[in-house]
Amino acid sequence: MFLQAIEITDQIMSLLPQGSELKSFIRHKVQEIQSMLKMHNSALNENLKLPILNIIFKDLDGFQLTKGYNSSQHDYGEMRSLRDYIDAFAYSKNLKKENACFTDLGCGLGKANLVASSIFKAKKSIGIEIIPRLYTMACAGKMLFQSFDNKRELSIEYFNSDIMQSLQIWKDSDVVYLNCLTWSREVVREIVKLFDQLKAGCEVFCTLKIRKNNMKLIKTIEAEMTWGRGRVYLYVLR
Repeated sequence: MFLQAIEITDQIMSLLPQGSELKSFIRHKVQEIQSMLKMHNSALNENLKLPILNIIFKDLDGFQLTKGYNSSQHDYGEMRSLRDYIDAFAYSKNLKKENACFTDLGCGLGKANLVASSIFKAKKSIGIEIIPRLYTMACAGKMLFQSFDNKRELSIEYFNSDIMQSLQIWKDSDVVYLNCLTWSREVVREIVKLFDQLKAGCEVFCTLKIRKNNMKLIKTIEAEMTWGRGRVYLYVLR
């Protein structure tokens, strides 16, 4: 049995700033999810997870939420659909293992984290996001999904932090996702240097090609991105 709509809404509303226009937006999503579950006469199950994730992220515009945050290294971009995340992460061997730890560096709205935890069953999922508005919405999205999934506690943690200042949080990752195509190359180089401190066998999905002796390219994946057709490169650390 899932929580009553008003309980779910109140928990999520507490995350949002006073007077936030997102409050009515979230309230509508709670109602939409409950209507879908009622239509299927079911609580959340495996077949309904992706439809519910689609409702959570429908009409949420990460690019709009970053307006006013002046930093070219954090220009917003993401995969076009949740299905693109699923198709890309399907190439991961580590996400199929028990106790896998997944990290999204620059997690935005938290889409990759929820996919890794709900579809692929990552034991732990970490999202690092420096932009407060995106961080807030990622937290709200997690709480919204978790409210309807009372069978399993999703171990997703979001941190409103700088990637390069938070290595201790994500250094034990088994899978790292870095969507950095629009970021400054200087920032990307500094982040990639931190990969030397990750464990051997860690997989790295990156939207830029990385030339590094201890990183072996395993797969080049075609994906639809918000800026058009793109590629995601899968590496394994040696």
